[in-house]
Amino acid sequence: MMHVRLAALRRLGIGFLLSALAVVSRPVCAQRPVGQWELIAPGTSASRLVEANNVLYVAGDFGLFRYDLTDNTVRPLSKQDGFADVRVAALAYDSTTGLVVIGYRDTNIDLLDPRTGTIANVPDIQRRTIVGSKFISSITTHAGRAYVACSFGIVVVDLRRVEVADTYANLSRDGQPMEIRSVAILGDSIIASTRSESLIVGQLSRNLLDYRNWAQMPNMENAPAVAVFNQRFYAVRDDLGLFRLADGSWRGLPGGSPTKFEATSLTAARGVLTIARPTESGFSILYSDGRLVDVRPPGIGNVTQVLLGRDGRYYLADRTNGLLITDANGAAPTVVAPNGPSTDVSFFTLSVGADVYAFAGGYNSGTAGFGRRPGFAHRQNGRWRMYSKATVPAGNYPVDRDRDLSAAAWNPVNQKLYIASYGNGLIEWSGPDVPARRFGWGTSPLISTDGLGEEYTRLTSVAVDAAGVVWTTNFHQVNGQPGLFSFDPAATANPFRAHLAGVLGADAAHQVVIDDNGYKWITRFPSRLAGSSVYGFVYNSGDGKYRTLSSEPANGGILGPIYAIAKDRKGDMWIGTTKGVQVFYNTSAAFNTSYTASQPIIDRRPLLDNQLVKVIAVDGANRKWIGTDDGLYLFGEDGDETIAHFTAENSPLPSNAVNSISINGVTGEVFVGTDNGLISYRGNATEPSTEEKPACTTVFPNPVPARFTGQIAIDGLTGGAIVKITDIAGQLVYETTANGSRAVWNARDYNGRRVRTGIYLAYASTPDGQNTCVSKIAVMGE
Repeated sequence: MMHVRLAALRRLGIGFLLSALAVVSRPVCAQRPVGQWELIAPGTSASRLVEANNVLYVAGDFGLFRYDLTDNTVRPLSKQDGFADVRVAALAYDSTTGLVVIGYRDTNIDLLDPRTGTIANVPDIQRRTIVGSKFISSITTHAGRAYVACSFGIVVVDLRRVEVADTYANLSRDGQPMEIRSVAILGDSIIASTRSESLIVGQLSRNLLDYRNWAQMPNMENAPAVAVFNQRFYAVRDDLGLFRLADGSWRGLPGGSPTKFEATSLTAARGVLTIARPTESGFSILYSDGRLVDVRPPGIGNVTQVLLGRDGRYYLADRTNGLLITDANGAAPTVVAPNGPSTDVSFFTLSVGADVYAFAGGYNSGTAGFGRRPGFAHRQNGRWRMYSKATVPAGNYPVDRDRDLSAAAWNPVNQKLYIASYGNGLIEWSGPDVPARRFGWGTSPLISTDGLGEEYTRLTSVAVDAAGVVWTTNFHQVNGQPGLFSFDPAATANPFRAHLAGVLGADAAHQVVIDDNGYKWITRFPSRLAGSSVYGFVYNSGDGKYRTLSSEPANGGILGPIYAIAKDRKGDMWIGTTKGVQVFYNTSAAFNTSYTASQPIIDRRPLLDNQLVKVIAVDGANRKWIGTDDGLYLFGEDGDETIAHFTAENSPLPSNAVNSISINGVTGEVFVGTDNGLISYRGNATEPSTEEKPACTTVFPNPVPARFTGQIAIDGLTGGAIVKITDIAGQLVYETTANGSRAVWNARDYNGRRVRTGIYLAYASTPDGQNTCVSKIAVMGE
């Protein structure tokens, strides 16, 4: 039947096909292509900034972004842009070469040319083996060289040759390594501030590799920053304020004796010296005529650097609020930030339709809570919004009762979000315009850890059953007390019910997932097993029966403590242990006398054999995304095929330590939380369409740019749809099967050659060859 339809397409005529050009040029080309990454960079923290070519480059605790001063646009920068890392320790701009120097926390260095966008890497410090800690404190540039202040000395990088020119180490009085905090250069003189000793000074014309050619500058201990302004050296001392070097002596300013204050950085630009004063929520300006003016804009937090821009405005790097813009009079600042959550921490993410929620709370492997209260983030229509006591109207947010928000579940019955707080119980969220409801210790049957009270009502997971009843695990370690609770939002009285009371080990309940039978699968905290090989339970709330999941073959044959559990699209339960992956098939048999998990086999070995599996998520094609400390894996539906393995070394993944995965079934985006930030990957699978007939509603990018090398996505298909792509003459060039409701094509034929410029047809049908649809794709040439 397929060949008949392809022949019919040939008879449609070239005129009809060319008319598709007006159709394919839709806005969908703005979507991020399949296979691309997006770093979700929070903008509420900024620590360093430089200006180059009318662009501000801003580094925060959580990443790097650029702010274009000509059009006021903000764009996060990541490894996908060619940068070596996202954890920036220091920034500097060299006017001689026009390069931006970026030093990372791992001591790697990138050199960015903002005129061309090219990036050169200088990994020498990172590769260097030293005794003790190794980090970068700051970077100063001078005459085409970067002077990198490190934990062990000063590394000089030749920016033209892109190589390390010198290393001044062992600079202490007795020739031992010493931490350098900042560097300043004027003429032949170089001054460095140290952590443990006074300022030290040397001459560039001498052999600075010899520590004896450096001299101590008396009475200038505890000076975090030095700089050059108006052809003089300036320094700040902890709690003692600003000093200037004159006639060989350091003198306090103004008037010869310092005005005592604490400062963290000095930045000279455009005729002023700015002094960041974080403890006083502001900054000071030293003018060339000697005036020292304090500026205290409202709403300022922890200011670490201040820069006077070409437009006469002051740009503040604020660790609390991000990039701020104010003036010399201290006007209310403007906040500039990438669109994203308020923190890079993503302990748990949840996808609901096309929306995504991110939670930064959590606890460590030893069950201690982190004590975080940033609220939570919600992405809707591509925009992130933070919900916290600072952003939600009074009375609608559980102020100071939002400790460590660690898990959540969407209730499709009443359209509410239920959030587990590791400290303050269960929160029912209906949106920022409706008062939130909270159920905790003293206001519900939920139990406090060891009876410690309100701040220790520790919930660790949430699930919602088909009837809209909410289930949550309550970790408390009170022997004999229930560790699983249900909450019926529709109940007018006694909405809570306790479960598994008296069951040994239930007090250490960790995760709950509900299978297609309505059975509750509960895992136990891996660090609270007390030598027991009982790793969890399967519970039938209908009749109260439960069975243990343990190392015994008849009770699952679990390999080790369970860290992850997920239900796939077939209803099978996948578990991640300290020793790999296991699967429970046919969950309706969970209460048989013997019920044993299986191990998927790949390359004649058990899947992720002896690896700690931390999180498992299932995409629209029933494939398994698995997070480990060795990066992110994508396996086939049955776990017997490795489709991808992403690491920090071969992808923009911020870290190999993957802690959370959430998959947006509408867009195919995979949200990955790591210990270094949140990132999303545009996957090639979406939730299968519920329509009987494929719609072929969206193709992107379309038109396909001439130099595009990624995947073209065809969306709106039925699950498992067969897609055949032909040229305008009806000749078959490619055939594939949809992953869920999405099929992808790389604009190449069966032989791997890029197809010619022209219009192509994507002809999709259900697996039985019925219910067809046709999409038109314009492939552009050079």
